[in-house]
Amino acid sequence: ALFTTFLRELSEKYRPLGLMLSVAVGVGASTIENGYEIDKVTQYVEYINLMTYDLHGSWEDIVGHHTALLPRNGEDVEQAKLNVKWAINKWVESGAQREKILLGLASYGRSLTLTSTSQTTIGSPTKGAGDEGKVIKVFYIISLQL
Repeated sequence: ALFTTFLRELSEKYRPLGLMLSVAVGVGASTIENGYEIDKVTQYVEYINLMTYDLHGSWEDIVGHHTALLPRNGEDVEQAKLNVKWAINKWVESGAQREKILLGLASYGRSLTLTSTSQTTIGSPTKGAGDEGKVIKVFYIISLQL
C-alpha cells in the first residue's frame, strides 16, 4: 500500500508537468504478492519494467538460467514460477495493462561451480558461485566485452 501511495503522489505531481512515471519491479512470486497492488500501480505509471533476471543463481544448489524464458521440465511448483512467461502472465492476470509492460532482460551471465564435471546441463548440482568475470570484477558475474 505504501508503494502504491508513493506512486499516486508522484503521478499527481509529475503528470501536470508533462512528465512520465515508470517503475522497475521484481517478478518473484513472493515479491509480487507482498510488494505490489498491481491493479492500482498500473493506474499511476506509463511503463512497468519487469526485471526478469536473477531468477536463478548461486543461492540455489542447481544450475538454472537466471533469465529463463519458460519453466523447464521437472521443476516444482515454486521453481516453475521463476521465468519470463510466468512473470508476464502474473502481472497481466493481476491487472497490469499489456501496453505498459516492458521486458527487462539481462545482458550478462552468471557463473556457478559445478559439483561434478560430468554433470554440466541445466538442473545439474552446484556448490556455489563461480569465479569473477574478467571484464566486470564482480563475484560470479560475467559480461560480454564488445
